[in-house]
Amino acid sequence: MKRIYLFRNTTLLMLAVSCNTQPTAESKNVYAPILKRAQWILGSWTQTVDEAVTTENWTKLSDSVFAGESFTVVRGDTVFYESVTFSQKVKDAFYNVSLRNEKPPAPVSFQLTSQDDSMLVFENKKHDYPTKISYRKITQDSIFAEISGLVNGTEKKQGFPLKRLPALK
Repeated sequence: MKRIYLFRNTTLLMLAVSCNTQPTAESKNVYAPILKRAQWILGSWTQTVDEAVTTENWTKLSDSVFAGESFTVVRGDTVFYESVTFSQKVKDAFYNVSLRNEKPPAPVSFQLTSQDDSMLVFENKKHDYPTKISYRKITQDSIFAEISGLVNGTEKKQGFPLKRLPALK
């Protein structure tokens, strides 16, 4: 009888230990720091140049996806609009851009190539223009976005100094 109890207890212990599996890197999302380090981009940002008001809004959809939109309004008309996702897939992150009037809608993907606590750099060398998109945190209330790449063999850059809009209550 002692052998049966010993066998049963040993079997139950082995079963309990084998069922207590450790989470994998994907289930623990150990790569979450990619987006976590970029939370400074969340919120609403704006730039006004002459009559053009450009606004960029970023929200956190989940631990692995930020959603953004950027639009420019001139005298009440929206002259530019794009939607963006900044998403993390295991240890890689991507900036996917879709333009509103593009037919058929085909998002362009830029891979995160560099990041620190105040800078994000995304690149897609196969895209015509831009091939690089970057964001730099200047202060808590100021960022600088830039697009760049070659146009007819010449390096072109366009910068967007953006100020944080106050949060709506």
